[in-house]
Amino acid sequence: MERLNISWGVQYELARGVLAERWTWADVTESVLGRLQGSNVQAAPRVRTVMSEARVSKGPVPCPKSSINLALWEEYDREQDAIVERRSRGLGLQGPWKGVQDWYGGRIQQVVRLSESKSTKGELQYRLDQPVMQRSNRFARFLGSRRILQVKLSTDVKYRKGNMALALERLNSRFVLCGRVFVPFSSKEGSAYMIEINEDEDRNPNRLQGDDTRMSFWEFIEWHNPLVLNQKQPMSKWSTRFDLGLSTSVPVLSFKPSNIKFIPDIEAPHEQGIKTPSEKILTDGCGFINGAALTLIARGLCLQSRPTAVQGRVAGSKGLWVLNPEDTSPAEPPRIWIRESQRKIKLSALREDSAHVIFDLIETSSHISVRSRLNYQLIMNLAENGVDTHVFEGLLREGLTNVFGSLTQWDGAGAMPLLWNTVDNMGRVTRTRLQKTTRSLARAMGLMARFEMDRDVDVSEDEDEDPDSVDKSLHQKVLELIQAGFNPKNFPPLYENMRYVLTQAMSRYLNKYHLEVPQSAEAFIIPDPFHVLEEGTIQFKSSEELKDPLTETNVYSIRGPVLLSRNPTMVASDIQKVEAVEHEQLADYVNVVVCSTKGSRSLASLLAGGDYDGDKALVNWEPSIVEQFRPPKVVDKPGDFEIKNFEKDVESVTSFHDRLARSTPEEVHRSFLQAVLRSLDDDHVGMYSCFHSYAVYTMGYFHDETIRLAHMFTTCLDSRKTGHRVQREVFNKDSKRFGWPLPECLRQSDDEKFPRNEIPKRDRTLAPFVLDALQDFGREVERSVLIKYKELGDTPGTGSGLRKQDEDLLKPYQRFSENLSKMESLHIDEFLRQVLRELKMIEDHVKARQREWAETFRSQVSHKKVPASTRRTAIAIIRQKFASGPDVPHISLISNVAAIRASYAYKQCKSENSTFAFALAFEELCRIKAQESGGSTLDRDFAELMAVPKSAVRVLSALRASIY
Repeated sequence: MERLNISWGVQYELARGVLAERWTWADVTESVLGRLQGSNVQAAPRVRTVMSEARVSKGPVPCPKSSINLALWEEYDREQDAIVERRSRGLGLQGPWKGVQDWYGGRIQQVVRLSESKSTKGELQYRLDQPVMQRSNRFARFLGSRRILQVKLSTDVKYRKGNMALALERLNSRFVLCGRVFVPFSSKEGSAYMIEINEDEDRNPNRLQGDDTRMSFWEFIEWHNPLVLNQKQPMSKWSTRFDLGLSTSVPVLSFKPSNIKFIPDIEAPHEQGIKTPSEKILTDGCGFINGAALTLIARGLCLQSRPTAVQGRVAGSKGLWVLNPEDTSPAEPPRIWIRESQRKIKLSALREDSAHVIFDLIETSSHISVRSRLNYQLIMNLAENGVDTHVFEGLLREGLTNVFGSLTQWDGAGAMPLLWNTVDNMGRVTRTRLQKTTRSLARAMGLMARFEMDRDVDVSEDEDEDPDSVDKSLHQKVLELIQAGFNPKNFPPLYENMRYVLTQAMSRYLNKYHLEVPQSAEAFIIPDPFHVLEEGTIQFKSSEELKDPLTETNVYSIRGPVLLSRNPTMVASDIQKVEAVEHEQLADYVNVVVCSTKGSRSLASLLAGGDYDGDKALVNWEPSIVEQFRPPKVVDKPGDFEIKNFEKDVESVTSFHDRLARSTPEEVHRSFLQAVLRSLDDDHVGMYSCFHSYAVYTMGYFHDETIRLAHMFTTCLDSRKTGHRVQREVFNKDSKRFGWPLPECLRQSDDEKFPRNEIPKRDRTLAPFVLDALQDFGREVERSVLIKYKELGDTPGTGSGLRKQDEDLLKPYQRFSENLSKMESLHIDEFLRQVLRELKMIEDHVKARQREWAETFRSQVSHKKVPASTRRTAIAIIRQKFASGPDVPHISLISNVAAIRASYAYKQCKSENSTFAFALAFEELCRIKAQESGGSTLDRDFAELMAVPKSAVRVLSALRASIY
């Protein structure tokens, strides 16, 4: 492959096929490779086709090339050209590149899956996923996407006895892909990360491929986190510093080394001579950045205004940086001040234009969440601290009533645009489309939260299909039906889909307890930059309206008592009651919660052990909640807690470095891998979260064991950095005592069923459990809402009560049939005979697909638990057949074949069930409706990014209110 200069994308796809057992390397002959020469975009999309034509592929017929795939292979070519250019262009900030403005690299993810072998018992096997473009990180930009692999461990590897040991053994060996050697360097969240090093197996380095730019493993380590300069750290903490380079980020500006300053933290009084406790660091994780740098970031992201704070990574440091009050001018050069608490890696002298002086942006403070939501942990905490259950019931009733009202107003001025807007917001359809468009920019621009950004979209080995062939989401289908001109009042399929939308919306309230609090918001917390706020006070100003402008004068800031919290909320004092004030010196600090830097400890540390490195807090000023809340005593971790419950790997970097000097290269590498892969085999976070929930229910929120389990959870959460490992005896004891099924009100799924004798019982001396009461109340409200919706649909001529087909959808077929009758007088008998014959072909074609459809679903119903992928594949095959035939050249000359075919398919359906027609011709039927009802159709690129403006929503809502 190297001799023929086969592009990396082709090599990767060939290897993917081999590991998926579609073909073997013996099948990849010289003639096959000869047909796969060329750039990535020229050759990689043709791999399946070429291998199928060579009659060796054991997989399905290749699907059509999609624009998404072409964009992926084009990006591979851009990155490859940047690598061989040898100017570190992938780091970004070097202008346009190969047709892309402000280009930067590292946007492609190559995922390897390690799972149980399907053919050999007791062995594991690797599989390659299709590459995707979802995000970018510093390592991928520095090295190139092609030189990073993410190895994801399957569920059967992580949780089946003995498999994890096998996985660690496999990961301790070099992974060779097409002769290139990859080795692990980090692990987090169930995945190991590998880099390609400057070694090869059965191949020679190729300068044309940029192989001379590769680094050795230890060169990479010294570039990112030099052992010699960071010897004071525990090895466990040192190994987690790779997270800085794996964070999803965007390169936004570069600092001159002389404009990067290191400054001390502000600390509360504490015992001298020991390491400062984190709760005593009043500025923990937060430094300063000047106005010029913030202005450059705002311009680069096209933000409407300069953000107050930015979260990012630079010069071996991480955290949040806020506007420096003494350097606000946009005309100055960019400057940054890094606190000691932010400095995670000590580097040698910073070099101008190097990767280390680039500010990698994670997120800005420009977007805040107004009208935030409670969750089950917050509800339990608030209830235990004095908030009555009726308050939560009121929020639940109000939320479900609003959901029902917004989804069932189908008449009047602006009814359909308002309904479209409601469904769009509930399903986050436009927002999700923007996330896909912006990809790695999504979080930086406030379109995606951290946990959404870090969540991978799984791509199966067969997912090469065109996007239009993939099943649309429920909300997406509903939106397209509404914008085509359908109304749930007189179109049964839309009425039924709306019922599912309503059910899903209610489930967020009922199953996850996501109760919306009207008077609340969520934003970054920062330490007071002027040191003017008194202890126990905060300031919160927003660029968005926080209060009703019809009843309030100051709608952009909060005054008075508020509750402050962040996730997770495990002990009583994780919610704090503070006073919101305004201070004139802090007027420019908007969209952030400014916390006092006075007192004996940082306010952030009281919020579940938080800090200011990018933590967000929920500010709650809802009177019904705040007034009843009784501030609890601070619940700190006992001094001997860790000694009693945890073992600690305390080896320092110094000790590790000295040990390496006495070891062979093989021993050195194995020792390093043991250190960086340890977290894969020691994750008790989820289990201790369940243990804690079980204890809260059975023993009470304030029981000593419940509190201990809360601290177990938070300590496990930080164990990758601290090196703490739960003592085996402690874990076994906790598992036996608390590892039982959770009560129904705390289960994540209704599908979880347990014998009655395993359902936990609440201590009779405890008060009724708030979530039990809320669940019962919610079910009653849900029942009444669904009854109302059914009554709405049972009205004659409405929803499911309608027994007439949509006339607009029948028109193309009817009109064509009528026109044929008129054509008899034109004496074109032969042409007419051909057209009639072809119309019969269309009818027979549709009927044949309808029989296949019915047979497919009959066979699937007879087999229980048919996988969703099997169903999707079956529908895709029928859909492809439906759209590809028949060949009717005469009708094509005088009419729209697709419209006639879709219209006839709809005619074959019953009025109340047109699933067959819409599953096979959804787009065409929507197009027919829009055209026949006097509407308009839009290009998909426009349609998918359109939304109802907020101003239009306000006007239409006001108009509707005045009418009713």
